[in-house]
Amino acid sequence: MKIFNFTKILLVSILFFSFTTSVLGAEGKVYFRTSTKEVSLNQEFSVDVMLNVDEPINAFLIEVDYPKNVQFVSSDNSGSIVELWQNSPRIGENGNIVLSGGLFRAFKGNGGLVLKLIFKAISEGETKIIFNKSDLFLADGKGTVLRADTEPISLTISKNAVSPLPASNDSISDEINEIKLSDLTPPELELKLAKSPVEDVVLLSFNALDRESGIKSTEMRFKKWFKFSSWIKVGNPVKYPPGAWRVELKATNGAGLRSIEGYTDSSQFFVKILSPFILLGIIFSLVYNIKKRRK
Repeated sequence: MKIFNFTKILLVSILFFSFTTSVLGAEGKVYFRTSTKEVSLNQEFSVDVMLNVDEPINAFLIEVDYPKNVQFVSSDNSGSIVELWQNSPRIGENGNIVLSGGLFRAFKGNGGLVLKLIFKAISEGETKIIFNKSDLFLADGKGTVLRADTEPISLTISKNAVSPLPASNDSISDEINEIKLSDLTPPELELKLAKSPVEDVVLLSFNALDRESGIKSTEMRFKKWFKFSSWIKVGNPVKYPPGAWRVELKATNGAGLRSIEGYTDSSQFFVKILSPFILLGIIFSLVYNIKKRRK
């Protein structure tokens, strides 16, 4: 496994450096897509976060704000162009939804799906979901920021709304489950070691991708001696466990299929596993020779 400078990791190199500059000429648009503009009270509905861009991008920072008459329920990354999520989505300090992530393969074009957001209508009236931030980062090696145009979405919530979606609270979940049941392919998983630009530590970066049912969870376990630790949920990137000679990452998709990739630190393996046996062999050989001479 190749160790490379962590400043080359797509997401972190872009989001953590402060010298990013705006770019002229490139154009981008972040917008919502939904199958209905009328929602029944207490109904769940989905809103897709989409983007168009005429120059290749490999990272983004998007913030979504929504009113009090809807409730954010969950998200689904099935079919997303995003390969690297940075603790996303999460709820920001102002109650907005923060989406941040990156792509190992830069995206250019129209209709790129970032994430499906699932809301629940909890009170009647007009509702408007907007973008507070729409920063796209060009794949130019400089972390150049493109502040994309945005397009909000307005919906009407009422007791007797005419909607193409079923009025059941489980309608969105049923649609997602159908996608997951049809997914027969385990996730793609790739591991890389990286040096942190801010700390003197080694980080384990991974690319977990499943375009059908999405990535449900990523977990890590490791060996410092002879036994694996328990699986623990981790984000990307994760600090390499000090003293570990074997690390394994497991990615599970929405259909429950799993992929496991591992890395072995040969120097730690020699020190902790091979060298004790070699030492025991030397001691045994010495004792055997001493006893043999005494006979």
